[in-house]
Amino acid sequence: MFKRRDTLVTVILAGLSAVGLPSQSVLAQTGPPLTLRPSLGVEAKPASATDQPKQAAVGTSVPAAAARPGHATDPTLTEMIGQMVMVGFLGATPGYDQVRELRKAIRDGRVGSVILMDRNLARNQMLKRLVSSLHAAASEQPKLLVGIDQEGGAVQRLRREQGVGRYPSAWLTARSGNLDRARETYEAIARDLKRRGINFNFGPVLDLRINQRNPIIARMNRSFGRNPENVGVFARIFVDAHRKYGVLTSAKHFPGHGSSLGDSHEGFVDITRTWKESELEPYRLMRQTGHLDTVMVGHLFHRELSDGSKLPATLSKTAIGETLRQRIGFNGVVITDDLSMGAIKRNYSPADAIERAVIAGNDILMLTSRAVADESIVDTIHRVLAKAVSEGRITKARIRESYDRIIKLKSAIKRFVPEPSLVRDRDRQIEAKPPEAPARNPERAG
Repeated sequence: MFKRRDTLVTVILAGLSAVGLPSQSVLAQTGPPLTLRPSLGVEAKPASATDQPKQAAVGTSVPAAAARPGHATDPTLTEMIGQMVMVGFLGATPGYDQVRELRKAIRDGRVGSVILMDRNLARNQMLKRLVSSLHAAASEQPKLLVGIDQEGGAVQRLRREQGVGRYPSAWLTARSGNLDRARETYEAIARDLKRRGINFNFGPVLDLRINQRNPIIARMNRSFGRNPENVGVFARIFVDAHRKYGVLTSAKHFPGHGSSLGDSHEGFVDITRTWKESELEPYRLMRQTGHLDTVMVGHLFHRELSDGSKLPATLSKTAIGETLRQRIGFNGVVITDDLSMGAIKRNYSPADAIERAVIAGNDILMLTSRAVADESIVDTIHRVLAKAVSEGRITKARIRESYDRIIKLKSAIKRFVPEPSLVRDRDRQIEAKPPEAPARNPERAG
């Protein structure tokens, strides 16, 4: 069904005006051709009245104070650090022990974002109750970001158990050459997320399909292809579809995971000999058209993008400050890939990784592990950063810089208001201790 045919670039040219890219930019083909294919049969549910499109103007200039309620004109250090914290957690119900602790941390302004993993995903109605309880805890704080990996294909957290059909991978979507079908696919994914109160999707993948043996990108069909311009076309469709339904996105994995020989989930990955300058091009194109909501940095080492001592991009000022911010020109929110991954935890202590990540220029720190020794990961992040500020290794102004970027990002989306029936009285009593529910096995993010 997916055998290659002759190149038909015209299908891309016809759709470029819809995604804000001049047609001449696709003429310099560097990768496999895009060809027109039959529709992939995506199961797209009709939009309900509550799912009517709402454009999120992420790229516009919005004062940080626009994110009220919950925004403090003179925030404390704890409040600012809290907005930089994104954590994973155990539990699939509001009454689970760690969920109660998390809701209290959110209510106290110590956590600004969470990530949903397989272990948090029970059946559809219970998932809605869980997410609603988290949003309710943030009612007096800046809006809560609830993130998930929902790319389609092999990386799709929401499945049949949550009332969601299967969606094609990025590779199959791009190989079809059908821009309308791609738009339908990503709008359907965005509706799925919106209906469940999930307002942050970790995609699109901007990695180029350079190394066919790559274990985490090519072999899992997560890339739109080898050609930067073609990748940009479909990535913009992905972002526009999510903005239509008020869902933020995160382009990943900067500076490019598609040429690597290894998997940063497992350990140190050196891309110095395999990486190509063209892997930055999708980020340049997306920045030029205003399609970068946030950028996720990968745990990838390149000696020209490192500050030395084999620092991966996540912990490197050269990669984030010089390359992403200065050369690419991106001034928005930068988020780390999971700092619990093997590439980090096998080479750095949690405290060292957290401090280095902020010094390098990251705004949101993602950690999916639930604890460090006898201390919760939330407490660890706050302790490490507060100490670094007090001892002068990180300035309070640097923390405020990230805080303002995050508040501005959150101003681009509406606050999620849970249905009253989904937030039960007992869920509001965070100090109560209902019976625990079993959690699923942990798994990896990114």
